Amino acid sequence: MPLIRNFTVLVLTMRFMDAIRMFDIVYNLTNGGPGTSTETLASTIYKMAFRYYNVGEGLGRRVYLLRADCAVFPADYEAYRQRRIGEE
Repeated sequence: MPLIRNFTVLVLTMRFMDAIRMFDIVYNLTNGGPGTSTETLASTIYKMAFRYYNVGEGLGRRVYLLRADCAVFPADYEAYRQRRIGEE
């Protein structure tokens, strides 16, 4: 397990960032529908802030998402740094 730890962290970080970046694809293709079946966290935040005019709650959710991003970054950076040290 220690040998694949860095790879696992990298894969999880990349998948997390991909999920956040899915906003434009989902919004343009389905607008989160039918119902809310294809809605992502980013599209939920967008709808909350701009469609329902609840900017405060939308901003609060975005700050929560930013904190989640910041929580993932140190692990990803450490995996990158360990990989760079192994190459030298």
